[in-house]
Amino acid sequence: MTNSINIVNDSFCIQTKAMNKYLINEFKRHFILCHPILSFFLDLFLQGEDLHKWIKSLNKGASIPDYGYFPKELFMYYYRKFLYFTNFKLIFYKHKSDLLDKRLLIDDINQGIIETSTVIFETTRRCNLNCKYCSCGQLYCNSNQKSKSDLNINSAILLLEYLFKLKSLYSSKKQIAISFYGGEPLLNFHFIEEIIKYVDSKLTDMQIKYDIVTNGVLLDKYMDYLVGKNFTIFISLDGNIKNNDYRVFKNGQSSFQSVYLNIKKLQQKYPDFFKSNIIIKSVLHNKNSVTDIIKFFNESIDKTPEISSLKTNCIKIEKRHEFEEMFVSYEYSVLQSDDISYLEEKISKELPDSKIIFASVVNYNSYIYSDYIDLIFRGKIKKTPSNTCLPFSKRVFLTIDDHLLPCEKIDYKYSFGKVENNQVIIDYENLINFYNDVFDRIRSKCYNCSRQNNCPQCMFQLDLDNREIECNSFLNYLPFKEVLKGYIELIEIDRSKLNKIIKNNYSLK
Repeated sequence: MTNSINIVNDSFCIQTKAMNKYLINEFKRHFILCHPILSFFLDLFLQGEDLHKWIKSLNKGASIPDYGYFPKELFMYYYRKFLYFTNFKLIFYKHKSDLLDKRLLIDDINQGIIETSTVIFETTRRCNLNCKYCSCGQLYCNSNQKSKSDLNINSAILLLEYLFKLKSLYSSKKQIAISFYGGEPLLNFHFIEEIIKYVDSKLTDMQIKYDIVTNGVLLDKYMDYLVGKNFTIFISLDGNIKNNDYRVFKNGQSSFQSVYLNIKKLQQKYPDFFKSNIIIKSVLHNKNSVTDIIKFFNESIDKTPEISSLKTNCIKIEKRHEFEEMFVSYEYSVLQSDDISYLEEKISKELPDSKIIFASVVNYNSYIYSDYIDLIFRGKIKKTPSNTCLPFSKRVFLTIDDHLLPCEKIDYKYSFGKVENNQVIIDYENLINFYNDVFDRIRSKCYNCSRQNNCPQCMFQLDLDNREIECNSFLNYLPFKEVLKGYIELIEIDRSKLNKIIKNNYSLK
């Protein structure tokens, strides 16, 4: 017997390997375990059968393939349920066709800037390491022209004044994080000091948090200051000395010993701060594995690191083969692990199966809402195609060339503003035209994609130079249903995982 999938507008019925039937409404997020008779009625309806006449002509009962014989009384009961589902649009519900027609407006940009949670300063492009996979290194095409090495302090202060004023006047969120990014930001420590002196000198009701992303080489020199200012410190290290082979000094020597000793020194000198304010960031590649990384840091410093894969876009054509030898996906590394039970104990929420189950719970459950706006207006508010953040709504990134970008993870050519002539200038026209042009080019694909209600795709990860944009996350109807069926089967295999994931991710407040 093969598993069947029946398409009914935004509703469909899935049959799993365990012979269970599920009625799902994609748009309304209804997810219902249903009787085979209900699924049978959906099949008949799609075949053009008049269900009322079919019921009247039924004698004592009928058989359903793979499920056996059922009496007429049970068919009558599920026929009434079928009519109930239809009347209340739990099935045969086609959502509005214009929900992805939103276009970017000036008000969206202004609101994004006002409510932004983080300003990121590209403190310097200088670095004391020569990491092989660095996004500014030999593997990648980079549009950032190194006209200078360090960010101008006055430009950064002008941007902070601009943001503080807007938040003070118009935002209910009187808080912002200031992040120091590089290069290696501790090479321009004077800049960090001056920015914090400026913030400390301002009489403001703003709550300020500081964080820094560092390779850890200079941590011994500046740890007292960073601890004193209650920084959140992100330290980059890929595991043990062998795992760390790609993170080397300019002379090719390993950086592991220097960085690891600094980490241990910080842990010993400031144990409470280390526990609460230190986050290890590791990059996955062919010199390490998820298991290697998790075991090393848990056993050596009692930390579970954040793990990311190599950046996959903007790779130089001549470096493609070298990149492919280095690249390892998170999912593949987990599947290759010889100690899954250890990973389940340490990082259960981060395992692929757990993420899939969690996604199915969040995205296909009509009782879970992201916020009150989602609760009241779900399915009523127009949105832009893809899962791209509205510009500057989460981050404002100031480069060393005084350009403003909506994110530090995108190519430098996507500059939509500048700090110059003692003012912050947002290029509204260019910004609106660019975003809306991309939205127009991908909108038809989004309408034909079954992931449009839970899209994972940022447009800046796509090849936007190609007029015909290909989306990495596109799934049409039938493959998507097979994917969703796989999610459900994972839950059926081990229902305790679902309970554990819900407990870990949700709490009553």
